[in-house]
Amino acid sequence: MSKPQKWMFVHDHRFVQTDDFVGSHAQFEAALWSRYLAFCDQLTVVGREGPRQDPDTLYVSSRAAVDFLLLPDHGRSVKRVLRAAETRKTIAAAVAEHDVIVARIPSVLGFQAIEEAKRQGKVCAIEAVGCPWDALWNYGSIPGRLYAVVQYRQMRLALADADHVIYVTERFLQNRYPTNAANVANASNVELVPAADAKEALDPAVLNTRLARIAQFAPDHSFRVGLIGTLIGRTKGIQHALQAIRALQCEFPKLTLHILGGGDSRPWNAEAADLGIKHMVSFDGTLSGGQPVLKWLDAADIYIQPSLQEGLPRALIEAMSRAAPAVGSDRAGIPELLHSQDIVAAAAPMELASQIRAIANDKLRMAEAAKRNFAKAHEYVARKLHARRSQFFEKVLSDSHRAHNV
Repeated sequence: MSKPQKWMFVHDHRFVQTDDFVGSHAQFEAALWSRYLAFCDQLTVVGREGPRQDPDTLYVSSRAAVDFLLLPDHGRSVKRVLRAAETRKTIAAAVAEHDVIVARIPSVLGFQAIEEAKRQGKVCAIEAVGCPWDALWNYGSIPGRLYAVVQYRQMRLALADADHVIYVTERFLQNRYPTNAANVANASNVELVPAADAKEALDPAVLNTRLARIAQFAPDHSFRVGLIGTLIGRTKGIQHALQAIRALQCEFPKLTLHILGGGDSRPWNAEAADLGIKHMVSFDGTLSGGQPVLKWLDAADIYIQPSLQEGLPRALIEAMSRAAPAVGSDRAGIPELLHSQDIVAAAAPMELASQIRAIANDKLRMAEAAKRNFAKAHEYVARKLHARRSQFFEKVLSDSHRAHNV
C-alpha cells in the first residue's frame, strides 16, 4: 500500500487569518486546493501573512485537509533581508516534512522552496504563472527594476533545471523562460464550467443573450465598462483605466467604470476624484466565484484588462466566456487570448480610450468580438484543462512514489 502523500504548495500570496477562517483577496478560494488534493492526502499552503481585514471582503481559502503556514510579510523593507536566514530555515523545515513541493513562481518563497527541495532531493513541481521582468520592471522604482533582473535570472535558472513544469500560457512564458524538464504541460488556472447538457461547450444562450444586448446598445443612454483586479498595488493598470475614462467622459457622459476586486478602494476613489471622474467609477468589492461574478460580467458592455503584468488572466477568460467584447494590454498571455485589433500597449491610457471608443461606436465590431471571444473561451473548458493538469500531476505523483521506493 502506498504511503500517504503530504504535499506543500508555496507562493508569496498574502492570506488573511480571521477568527473563523483563512481568507484571500483574490484567486485562492478553497476550491483551488482540490486540484492538489486529488493526488495527496494532506496539503500545506505556505504563503505570506496579510494584515487583518474585514472578513466580508475576503474569499474563503481554508478547507478540510489543508493547513496554512503563513510567514511574516516584510515587503521590500530591510527587515526582509535581515530575516532571510530565518525564513529559509522555516522553509527548509517545511520541505523536509513533505513528499512533494509545488512551487508557484515568480515568488520569493517559491524560489527558496525550489532550492531547498533540490538540496533535500525532494520531488518539486513548478507552476510558472507570470513574468517577473514585466512585474518588477513596471513597479516604478529603481530598486524594483534592479530586482527585476534578479528574479528574471532566478526564474530562468529554476525552470531550466526543473523536472516538472506547468505553464499557464501557451507560448509567452515558455519562450521567455524555457525548460529542460521531462514533464512539461500548459494549463490555464481558469476553469470554465460547461452547460449542464453539453460535453465540451459553453451554453450557447450566453452568446445569444450578448448579441441581443449589443443590438440594443446605445452608449449615449447607458455604457458600462468592467475590470476585475486586485486593488492592492498598481500592476492591474487601474490607474490607466481611470485615465482612459477621463478621456472619454465628454463623449460618453453615461459611461461608468465598474471595478471588481479586493483591497482598499479609498486611495483609488481619491485618484478618481482628482481626475474629476469619481461619479463615473464604482468599486464593487468582491463576489464569491461562479455565478455572481458571471452575472457581474454580463452587465458589462465592454471588458478591459489593461494590466502591466500577467500570466494568463483568469478574469479576461471569464469575460470572454460571457461573450463580452474586450480590450487588453500587450503583456504576457493576453495577446494569446484576444484578436490583435483588441490589444493595446500597456501603460497607454489614450490608446485604451481609443479602442473603447472604436468598439462602442461600431456594433458590428462588438458583435464580431463577442462571437470570437466566446469561441476562444471554449479552449478553457474545465474538462480539457483537468485532463492536461491531471496527466501532469500523475507524473509528479509517480515520481514521488519512485523516490520513496529507492
